[in-house]
Amino acid sequence: MSDSVSIVIPAYNEEKRILPSLKVLTAFCESHFRNYEIICVDDGSIDRTWDLISQVRNDPFLKILRLPKNRGKGYAVKHGMLHAGGRFRFFTDADLPYSLDAFIIALKTFNTKGCDLVTGTRKHAGSSYGLKFGVVRRVAGWIFSAIATRLVKMDVSDSHTPFFIIPCF
Repeated sequence: MSDSVSIVIPAYNEEKRILPSLKVLTAFCESHFRNYEIICVDDGSIDRTWDLISQVRNDPFLKILRLPKNRGKGYAVKHGMLHAGGRFRFFTDADLPYSLDAFIIALKTFNTKGCDLVTGTRKHAGSSYGLKFGVVRRVAGWIFSAIATRLVKMDVSDSHTPFFIIPCF
């Protein structure tokens, strides 16, 4: 695909999985995108995440950013997006909870449907995101989704999914 792609990965205390995930994601991007960048944002980790990702900072397709203290996932994603240069900007979690083919599917969906935003969902059969939440968290999520749906006037059933594509023109 010829359009430029940026993939932002917020990372907080991800020393055990960040390097394998970056390696897998880089190999996927090399085989599917002509122009891409992977932006890893260390969100003030207190483990060895920063030390590990600093070792791969010479990769020309990998941009490493560091927040001096933990600001939360949303802030780390925003920080990465503001430093991204791709026409299509994704974010996903460090554990890569979706099949990487979801990037291709999302781009095709965007290009064929004429939409402004494409999101993933943990409810999709292809998702490996298998966390189970308690009743209070589920109810809070339903309430938040209902409010978000009314605010943006579209169905927002999974607003915290770790997969988005945002086209930038």
